[in-house]
Amino acid sequence: MLSTAGQSTYRLLLRLKGTPGIVLGALVLSSLSVTVQTGIGFDPSYWLMWGAEITSGKLVTAHAWTSWKPLPMPFMVVFSLFGSAAPSLWMIVARAGTLVATALAFRITWRLILDMLPADPKQLRAQVPALLGGCVAAAGLLRLLLGWSMTGYSEGLAIALMLAGVECMLKGRHKPALFFYLAACLGRPEPLLAVMAYSVWLWRREPGLRKWMLGGPLLVLATWLIPEWIGSGDPFRAGKLGKVEHLHQTQPGDSNPLIVISGAFTALPAATAAFLPASLVAVIWAAKRGDRKPLLLSAIGIAWAVMVALQVAFAASQTTHPGVLRYMIPAQAFLLLVIGVGAGSGTFLIGRGLERIGLDPRVSAGALATIGVVGLTASMSVSILPKYEVMQDGQRVVWRATRQLDRAISRAGGPGTVRRCLPIANYPRWDATIAWKVGVTLRAFGRRGSPQDPLSRADFGRGTTFRLTGRLASGKNTPYSPAAVAPGATLASMAAPWYIFQRCSTKRHKKK
Repeated sequence: MLSTAGQSTYRLLLRLKGTPGIVLGALVLSSLSVTVQTGIGFDPSYWLMWGAEITSGKLVTAHAWTSWKPLPMPFMVVFSLFGSAAPSLWMIVARAGTLVATALAFRITWRLILDMLPADPKQLRAQVPALLGGCVAAAGLLRLLLGWSMTGYSEGLAIALMLAGVECMLKGRHKPALFFYLAACLGRPEPLLAVMAYSVWLWRREPGLRKWMLGGPLLVLATWLIPEWIGSGDPFRAGKLGKVEHLHQTQPGDSNPLIVISGAFTALPAATAAFLPASLVAVIWAAKRGDRKPLLLSAIGIAWAVMVALQVAFAASQTTHPGVLRYMIPAQAFLLLVIGVGAGSGTFLIGRGLERIGLDPRVSAGALATIGVVGLTASMSVSILPKYEVMQDGQRVVWRATRQLDRAISRAGGPGTVRRCLPIANYPRWDATIAWKVGVTLRAFGRRGSPQDPLSRADFGRGTTFRLTGRLASGKNTPYSPAAVAPGATLASMAAPWYIFQRCSTKRHKKK
């Protein structure tokens, strides 16, 4: 018999089965991932800055090169209380979100396959196809989200919330499904259209949820618009960012919605896209058997792709909000679930064919499992691992630049000295990080006043300029000429690759 301590541990492990265990495991793995050199991305650096501003009661979103996003902000506000650990804490959450999304994709696909196959779910002939199909969906989603999660974007967390809603919806648990969908809308506003359609379907079935069907979308819109209104005076500032020429991220052909829709499929990992024909057959097969869940997920994915395509096409023709194709990731997530179902169904049919020619069911299941494991391993080695290595190389560069920025500020006399020599010349990629480390808002950065952006070769008036040298700064190996960067200014400090130039009346600190 187990001891008292052993029984307590066993009961704890039982409680951690399922979703709690997935979340805990994801947090452990993501915590380990930040023990190596990690650098936060462009948009997350602004969220980090805004979190610190909210805790100090002075939110300023004006002049930011990205828009307000509600989903990460509760985390950022709390993490800002932990000082320099805030970026790592957020990276743990962002990466854990991707891992949870990957696990949910596996679990949803696995259950869909078991429900549709004409076999006992406990038998190997059903379990092996379900496991392989789940792995195909999970691996494809991990490949899509890997780059975003490694740099701290919230796509993984939003997809995890969305898939949690899908799982609850497929089980008939509509109340938590609605809440998960509303939470996912804090990452992107477009899902509100899907939530409204879902609410119309639920209206007569779940009258107790009507207050949330009506109030939930309004609350989500408020979290998007009110903070932006407070921070910039314009609740619709995000929609105007696309009018800035260099932020317009559409590509040639984006004005054609059909080209953009095709991109939702061509951008899928090649190893998973190969199962698209099988997924079409699986959807038809399941529908004929009375299981319309794969058909529903296919319809949602295609409808989402059409919605994003129209948004991108409008952006390309009207120069409004930029149509970034990462908005297609939710559509691709739905499609990957169906692709996983197709892979599992195809595996089942192959296994049944092997049995008909006289092969033992256990032998055929073992052969299919072996082929599947080898195929998935090869796919990861040629798709996921190279992507990880490329992203990790970039992480090391950003990590070193961020660490050296701290040293450069310290050698210039510290944040207080920089704050006495304002404004700071804007430097879009690093504005938010500099503001967070110096302890100012973006109002302290020069835009049209003095100093001008030094890259324009304009005269340097009063203020401070931060600049990087080398490829990270400009995409070229040639460093900036100090005379061109800040004419007439004094080099306040240097911590390669950072240079800080100042021209002001404050007392200079001796450079170390």
